[in-house]
Amino acid sequence: MTTYAPQSKAHDQIRHEQRTNRRMTWLVALSLVGYPLLGTLVALTSLPSLVAAVPVRLAVIFLSLSLLLTVRLTEPLLFSIRRIPMTPVRVALMLFWLIYICRLIWDWQVVQMPEADSALLYLSVVGLPPALALVGVAPRYWDANAFAKVAFFAGAATCAVAVAATLLGLAGERSLMEETGRLAFDTVNSITYGHVAVTTLLAGLVGWSDGASRRPAVLVVVVVGAVAALVCLQLAASKGPILALAVCILALGVFNARFRWVLFAMLPVAAVFLFLAYDGNLGQRFASVEEDPSTINRWALLTNAIAQFLEHPILGNAFVETEMQTYPHNPLVEAAMATGVLGLSLYAFILFNAGLRLLGLFMSKGRTLFALVALQYLVGEHFSGSLYASGGLWLSIAMVIAMTSREEPASSSRVDKSHYVPQASAGQSGLRSEQ
Repeated sequence: MTTYAPQSKAHDQIRHEQRTNRRMTWLVALSLVGYPLLGTLVALTSLPSLVAAVPVRLAVIFLSLSLLLTVRLTEPLLFSIRRIPMTPVRVALMLFWLIYICRLIWDWQVVQMPEADSALLYLSVVGLPPALALVGVAPRYWDANAFAKVAFFAGAATCAVAVAATLLGLAGERSLMEETGRLAFDTVNSITYGHVAVTTLLAGLVGWSDGASRRPAVLVVVVVGAVAALVCLQLAASKGPILALAVCILALGVFNARFRWVLFAMLPVAAVFLFLAYDGNLGQRFASVEEDPSTINRWALLTNAIAQFLEHPILGNAFVETEMQTYPHNPLVEAAMATGVLGLSLYAFILFNAGLRLLGLFMSKGRTLFALVALQYLVGEHFSGSLYASGGLWLSIAMVIAMTSREEPASSSRVDKSHYVPQASAGQSGLRSEQ
C-alpha cells in the first residue's frame, strides 16, 4: 500500500502559509486604515468615538496574538536563534521598548505625570502588539498584492466618505472643517487622513503596476480611488504626509528602475495638485511656514525638548516636554528627551539599520509597496508622530526588519510544493515513482 505523507505535509504547509498571509495582510491594513475608516463612518452618526476605536483595537490585538501564537507554535520564528536569529537590530528594538516602557511607568507611578498612564496604555494596545507579531514573520509570508487590494479599497473608501461628508455637510458639528480649515472630524484628525490618502495612492500605483489584471475596469477603479485620495490629501492640508509622499515617489523612481516612469508621470499630477492647492489652506501653510501657528509651536516644542535632554542627558527627563506637556512631534528628539543617551543611541541605530534595509526592499520584486509604506511612515511620523502614539512607526520598522531577515533554507524548513514522492509500505518493492 502506498502512502502520500509528503503530499499531505506539503498541503498542510501551504494552508498554514495562506492563513498566516491572510492574518498578516489584515493586521497591517487594519493597523493603518481600520480606525480611520470606522471613525469616519461613526462621525456621520451621534455615536462616540469609542464605538470606532474599541472594535478596531480589539481586532488588531486578536490578529496580533493569533499571528504570533500560530507562527510560534508551528515554526519558532520570533525568538528562535536557529530559524530567524535575534540580530543586533532586533535586540536594540526590544531593549529600546523596555527602556521606554520603564520611563512611562516611572512617570506614571513615581512622578505621577498627567497622561502617563494613557500613554502606556496606548503603546501597549496600539503600538506594540502588531509590531511584536510582525517582526518575526518570515519573508515568504508577505504578499504585496493582497495587501495592495485591501489597503487601496479601504483607503479609497475612507477618503471618499470623508470628502463627501465634509463637502455635503453630512457630519454636522462633528466636522472640524470650519473651525480649522482642514478636513477632520472629532473622531479622526487631519494628519491621519493625510496618511490614509498617501497609503491609498501608493497601493493603487504599485498594486496596479504589479498586478496581473490590466482590464480597463480595474484602471477606472484605481483612477477614481486616486482622485478621492488626492482630494482628501488636499483638504487635509497636512504637510507631513505630503512630504512623505514626495520622498516616496522620488525614492521609487531612483531606487527601482521599473518605476522610473513615475517621476515623469507624476509631474502633471503634481502641477494640477499644486495649482488647486495654491489659494487654499494647504498652499498658505507651505507659503508662510514661518508664520504658521502649528509650525511655530512645533519649533518651540523641539527647542524645549532638546534643552530638556541636554539638562538630563544620562537617563532623560520625562516622556513629554514639561513646559507644554506634550510630545515634541519628532520621535528621534523624543527618544533623547525621554530615555537619555542610551535610548537615543538605540533608536538612532534602529533607524539607521531600517534605512539600509529599505534600500534592498526597493530593489526587490514584490516588496516595493511595503518599502514605500514603511518609508512613508518613517518620514511622516518624524514630522508629527510620537513614540507612544505612532503605531505606524513601529509597524514600519517591524515590517522592514521582518522582510529583510534571513530564514532557514527551504530544504530544511519547508516541503517542496511542486511534487511528492510516494512512500512504499513494508512488503512492497523499494522502487519509488514520482508523480
